Amino acid sequence: MAEVEANRDYYGPVRFDDINFQMSAQGQQLQARFVETYADRLHDDIEGQLTLPEFAPVSRPAVTSQGSVRARGPSGGGGSGSLGPAPDTSGISEEVRGAQARGRRLIGQSRGNLDVVTRGAKGASEKAADDVKEW
Repeated sequence: MAEVEANRDYYGPVRFDDINFQMSAQGQQLQARFVETYADRLHDDIEGQLTLPEFAPVSRPAVTSQGSVRARGPSGGGGSGSLGPAPDTSGISEEVRGAQARGRRLIGQSRGNLDVVTRGAKGASEKAADDVKEW
């Protein structure tokens, strides 16, 4: 509103709360100037209060294997302490290989059954369609 009062020669005898003035080109220009000025003032006020903390450089650990991760152990903070020795995974590997072999056998049996059932299949053709129609 101070803008309107300071520039009466430009805005004339208008009131800021007049909806016709707000919708006019002059009113739109005044609103845009107000928002820009207010945003600049807020930015200046906030910018003086914001400071970034000093950061230490981040180093990346050299991790080359599962063992090197386990050797490092917990890096601090909560938790229950040491991770202990690595579990024996040889049994898991054998179990996985067994499950894969059983799966391959089942797939082979299913393919064999499918081949037996579809051995005489001829596929789609005009003659096959006509044979079905006649049947």
